[in-house]
Amino acid sequence: MKQEDIRPADVWDRYLAAVAEDIADMFQDKSSLEEVLCPACAEAGHSPAFAKAGFTYVTCNACSSLYLNPRPTLAGLSRFYTVGKASQVWANDFYPITAKKRKETIVLERVRFLQERAAGLGVSLDTVMDIGCGYGTFLHVLKREMPGVRTVGIEPGESLAEESRAKGIEVVEDVFENAGQEWNGTTDVVTCFEVLEHLHDPFPFLKKMASVIRGNGMAWLTSLGCDGFDVQVLWGDHKNIYPPCHINILSLRGMEILAKRAGFGKVEFVTPGKLDVDIVRNSKPDSARLGPFLDGIIRQGREEDIAALQEALVKMKRSSHVWVFGQKA
Repeated sequence: MKQEDIRPADVWDRYLAAVAEDIADMFQDKSSLEEVLCPACAEAGHSPAFAKAGFTYVTCNACSSLYLNPRPTLAGLSRFYTVGKASQVWANDFYPITAKKRKETIVLERVRFLQERAAGLGVSLDTVMDIGCGYGTFLHVLKREMPGVRTVGIEPGESLAEESRAKGIEVVEDVFENAGQEWNGTTDVVTCFEVLEHLHDPFPFLKKMASVIRGNGMAWLTSLGCDGFDVQVLWGDHKNIYPPCHINILSLRGMEILAKRAGFGKVEFVTPGKLDVDIVRNSKPDSARLGPFLDGIIRQGREEDIAALQEALVKMKRSSHVWVFGQKA
């Protein structure tokens, strides 16, 4: 799989241009931003990392997580995601164009993995909740593979919620933090794909996730991680690190601390990414940044060498695409 398969450059550039317009419209006044503690470990100490689009990213001195600080308020982020131009481009242009390819290459793999993982841990799949379910593709494929499962999607976007309902999914049309106590202890598995990096404060979000899980159920989150090869090489030049969208790029250590603070006793990681080397190759960093060894592999290497390097990153848990699994304490 190539980066272009799930993130066509022309549409992605259009989306980032819309983000830039939203920043100019909504966040021109940087005095409205607020200082935060590390979103992973809640420590205050941090060091400057880089500036981007008028915002500042820092690294936590305790857990090495990368995060935006200061950042927009929760109200500011909510406005950005509900009325911003970028959200419209994402819903109307980017997602529909990539939905079929994502379904073929990503979603079915996730469903099969969930089935295997749940069976291995003895976790029931009677009820599965997906937070930020979007078009409902994951839950739709899960229900197709397991017709008896109850599927619940949490989706604040009106048009996306309707798309999910049309697929036969039960939808709560609101942000997850507003889900009432009636959901406590009702769900076997809670999934959350590519949401963690967007959250104003991940801690109450994960704590809420733990509360809706029953028995020995589990949470499964995916996110961009700062320990990954492509993030470490490209750093501030990485196209997938951009404010005010991706504001929490946590380390594995930071994710573990965060999950345990929120009430998960057992936390495990998988980094099954397939695009790290391809992302670096497409970004064309200068040779000095890569060093002669990696530069030779990435610029002049054979496809089998590229594949071998990517496989090694996965084995070392050095892909930036992170899967986090948590079971309640």
